[in-house]
Amino acid sequence: MQSLKKDISITQILSSLENLVSQHQTKIPYFLWLVLFIAFFTTNILSPVRFTDTDLWYHLNSGRYLFQNHAIADSTFFSFLDPKNWANYYWGFQAIAFSIFDTLGYQGLIIFKSVLLTLTAFIASKIICKNGIKDIGYVELFLLSLIFSVIVSRGEIIRPHLFTYLFIPLAIYLLTYKNKYLWALPILTLFWANTHGITWPVGAAILGAFTLQSVYNYNLTKNSNDRNLITWCIASIPMLFITPSGLSILYAPFASDPDIYLFITELKPHDFALSLSKFFSSDFFISDDGVLILIQFAFIYAFLTTLKTSKKNISTIILSLCGLALYSKGFRFTWEWMFLSLPLLSLLPKTLPINIKATSTLLVSLVIMIYSPLSSWTNKHTYYYNYPIDNYMLPIGVVNYLKSKNVGSRLIASPSYAGYFQWHLYPNLLIHSDMQLPPFTTEEYFELSLGLTSTYGLKNITEKYNPDYVVSIKSNSYFKDIAEQTKIYKPIYFDDMFVLYINSEKYPTESNTEILKYIDPYSPYTYDSENADNHVKEFEKIVSIYPEIPGSLSSLITLYMTNERHEEALPYAQILEEKFSQQPGTHLIIAALHDGLDNFKEALKHFELALEYNYTVKPEVLHKYIAESYYQLEDYKNSYKYYKLGFNMYTRDEKPEYYFQYAYSSVIVGDLNNAKKLLTTLLTYRKSEDYKFIENAKELLKKIEDGHFKASLFQ
Repeated sequence: MQSLKKDISITQILSSLENLVSQHQTKIPYFLWLVLFIAFFTTNILSPVRFTDTDLWYHLNSGRYLFQNHAIADSTFFSFLDPKNWANYYWGFQAIAFSIFDTLGYQGLIIFKSVLLTLTAFIASKIICKNGIKDIGYVELFLLSLIFSVIVSRGEIIRPHLFTYLFIPLAIYLLTYKNKYLWALPILTLFWANTHGITWPVGAAILGAFTLQSVYNYNLTKNSNDRNLITWCIASIPMLFITPSGLSILYAPFASDPDIYLFITELKPHDFALSLSKFFSSDFFISDDGVLILIQFAFIYAFLTTLKTSKKNISTIILSLCGLALYSKGFRFTWEWMFLSLPLLSLLPKTLPINIKATSTLLVSLVIMIYSPLSSWTNKHTYYYNYPIDNYMLPIGVVNYLKSKNVGSRLIASPSYAGYFQWHLYPNLLIHSDMQLPPFTTEEYFELSLGLTSTYGLKNITEKYNPDYVVSIKSNSYFKDIAEQTKIYKPIYFDDMFVLYINSEKYPTESNTEILKYIDPYSPYTYDSENADNHVKEFEKIVSIYPEIPGSLSSLITLYMTNERHEEALPYAQILEEKFSQQPGTHLIIAALHDGLDNFKEALKHFELALEYNYTVKPEVLHKYIAESYYQLEDYKNSYKYYKLGFNMYTRDEKPEYYFQYAYSSVIVGDLNNAKKLLTTLLTYRKSEDYKFIENAKELLKKIEDGHFKASLFQ
C-alpha cells in the first residue's frame, strides 16, 4: 500500500512538472540562467581574499610605491639583490588595486574582483546566446554553467589576469555585434595594454582575426560595416604598445626563461588522463576537472562542424587555434583558451533536437547537470576561516613578530610567499626575490630554493648575503637539521605554517633571549613532562605575539588541559571562538575543555556546533561525543539517540564507558535487548580491566535478567 502511494506521488509530481514546463517552456531556461548568474555573483562576493599565491601583495606593494614615489615600480626596489629594471606591464592594475585597497580594504578588492568576473560572465552569456539571453536554450544554458564554473575556479585570485579575462570577450562582443560602438575599441585596447600588457599577442590575435574576416567579407559584399571594422581594428593595434615601457613591451611575452615551465605548477601542461579520472567530485557531481573535459569535447565538436563553413568563420577558427596554441603552453592559459573559443562554442545548437515539454525526466536530468557545478562553488566556502581576509596558510604570525621587533634588514623566504612579506615589511626588511620571473631569474630562484632545502645551499646564501632572518615552511622539516648544521640560525618564533630563524652571529643578544628552548616548532605538541611548565610558558609567549593563530591557540589550550589547568585555558578558548567560530576544530577543543570542567551543557553546545560545521571528522565520532554529553546531563533519551547513530560495537576503538552509557540509556528508553547485548559484551571482553563502572554494569545486567525493567513496544 505504501509503495502504491509512493508511485502515485511520483507520478503526480512528474505530471505537475510536465504541465509547468508546457505552460512556461520558453521562460524556464532564462529563469534558470538568472538563478545561475545570481549564484555566480554570490559565490564570488562571498569568497574572501586568501592564499593561492602571494602575487596580490606584491602588486599592492608596487601600487603603494607608485603613489608614494610618483613613479612606476619598474625596478626590484623591495629586494636586497642588485637592482634590476624591467617592463612593468601591469602597472595600471597595481594602481587600481592599491587605490581600492587603500580606500575600502580587502572588502573593496572582493567587490572589484566580483564586478570584473560578473561582467565577464555576462558578456560571455551574450556571445553564447546569439539570439539574446532571454531566448537562451538548454544547450546554451548547460554550456554557460560550465563556463561560469571555470571562471569561478579562477575567481579566488586577484591578479591582472582579471582584466584580460574581461577584455577578451568584451572585444569579441564589440567586434561581432556592436559595429556602432567600435570607436571604443582603441580606448579598450589602451586600457588593456596598461593593466596586463604582456597579453598584447592575444589582443593582436583578436584584432587580426576580425580584420582578416572583414577583408574577406568586404571583397564579397562591399559592406560599409566591414570597412568600418577594419579601420577601427587597424587604429587599435598601436594602442597595444602605448605604455610607459614603450616598445620594450614587445619582448615581454617572450622574455621568460623556458625553465619556468619546470617548477611553476600552473605552467605545466594539462593532464587529460588525470582530469578524466577525477571527472566526478566526492559528492558525485561534476568536478572542476570534469567541467573542463566537457568544454574540451564541446570545443572539438564545434571546431569540426565549423570547418565545413570555414570561409564564413575565418575569425572564429583563427581565435580558436590561437587559444588552443596558448592552452598547449600550460594550464595557466585555460581561461584565455576558453574565452577565445567563445565564438566557436556559440555555434553549437541552442537546444536539444527533442521535445522537452514531453519528457519531464530528461528536463530534471538537464537541470541537475546544469547546476552540478554549483556543488563545487558552495563547497569552497566550507574551508574558509575568515572573511574578508582568510589568513590561513599566510605567514601572518611571523610578519607580526618581525614588526614587533623591528630589527634587521634582510629576510630569506620562499618566493611563493615573498609577495606577502614585502607588502607588510618593506622598507624595513628586504627580501631576496619573489615569483616575478622576470625581473628575477631562474638561477636566483634555484639559489633561493637550494638555500631552503640543503646545508650547502644555506651556507652559500649566508656567505653571499648574510641575511638577518630565514623563514622555513613547517612542511619542510628537513630545514630543522639544515639550520642546526650551520650553527648560525636559531628558531625564535613559529605560527601554524612557518618557522622563523634568526642569524645568531649577527644578533647574539636577541638569539639568546628569543630562542625556543623547549618547543620544537616542527612538532609543538610533543614535550618532556619534566619541562611541561616551561613548554607552556614558551607557548604563552608565542601566542602573546599574535593570538589569532588557530593552531597555536589550540595547542596552548590542549597543553593547559593536559596539565589539569583548564581554567587558565578559558581566555584563549574565547579568542578561538571569536575568531574561528565556523571551524569544527574550534568547537571540538572548546567542548573538550568544558567537558574537563564538568560543564557538560556548554560542552554539548560546542559538540553540536562541531557537527554542524563538520567537514573533517567522521560524523559517528561526533555523535558519540554528543551522546556522552547528554548522558552526563541525564538526558538519556537523546543519549540513546546519538549512541544509536554513532556507536558500533564491531569496531575496536569503542571506549568501554560508551558501552555502559549506551546500555544504561537503552534501559531508560526500554531497549532491553540492546542493553543486555552491550553489557554482556562489556563484561565478557573487558572484565579484567579496572573500570569503576564494571560493578555497576554487572548490577544493571542482573536487574535486566531478573525482569526489573519493562521493554518498550516502540523499540
